[in-house]
Amino acid sequence: MKMKYTLTNLVMIAVLLLCILGSGMLSQFLLARDSRKLKTTIDEMLISMESEDWQKAESEIEKRSTEWHSVMKLWSALIDHHEIDNIDVTLSKLKSLIQSKDKSTALSEATVLRKFIVHIPEKEKLSISNIL
Repeated sequence: MKMKYTLTNLVMIAVLLLCILGSGMLSQFLLARDSRKLKTTIDEMLISMESEDWQKAESEIEKRSTEWHSVMKLWSALIDHHEIDNIDVTLSKLKSLIQSKDKSTALSEATVLRKFIVHIPEKEKLSISNIL
């Protein structure tokens, strides 16, 4: 049986392809935007911890936690939940380390948190290495 390609079928295929590509580009844009914003605020928190300004670091971690929970709702639809769990656990550890004023461990946890957040857009990016 021979398949007949009409102009309507080709237009529908093109529209569907554009929707798929557009949604992929939009999700990558959203992940990169949110990741940059979170990275910047974690860098500010790292500066506060390095200077041992624990009051500021505590207020920063509370802001980040609130910010993360709003970002998490969107990211949970776009990425693997294991990645979200890693960020959640690290954020919780960091909160208690800041409250206990454990500088060296808090700095290392903040760096790990920063790495988790920066890693996600790279991991989700469409590239040959991610496909193979």
